[in-house]
Amino acid sequence: MVLNHQFVVIDSPSWWWSIERNNEKLLQRNNKLSVIEDYNEGSPRNVPVEEIKQGDCKGTMKGLIKFLHRKEELQTKYDLVLNNCKTFANRVFNEYLVGCGQRNTQFFANSDTSNEELL
Repeated sequence: MVLNHQFVVIDSPSWWWSIERNNEKLLQRNNKLSVIEDYNEGSPRNVPVEEIKQGDCKGTMKGLIKFLHRKEELQTKYDLVLNNCKTFANRVFNEYLVGCGQRNTQFFANSDTSNEELL
């Protein structure tokens, strides 16, 4: 079994965003991709980050926030097996992945195993 943490990175016209879930959901933005990849709310990730898949985004950040609210993602409790970083990242990625569009969405994982589950 491989332990890892998965999160989604979104490239918008002015910002890079990451959205991820550990015990709390986390949305951060920066104008540099390297900051989003290498840091989690100002703390170094301390492990390599690998891209799992990539696609174009069919929505906006406003639409993503509405999706999170509509699906009550902010109220759902973290569950090590049923509602973890991988299931959350997949829901976000699948909601916004399309074959073509303006914005680029990336799905990343790293081997940061603190508070995370088995793959």
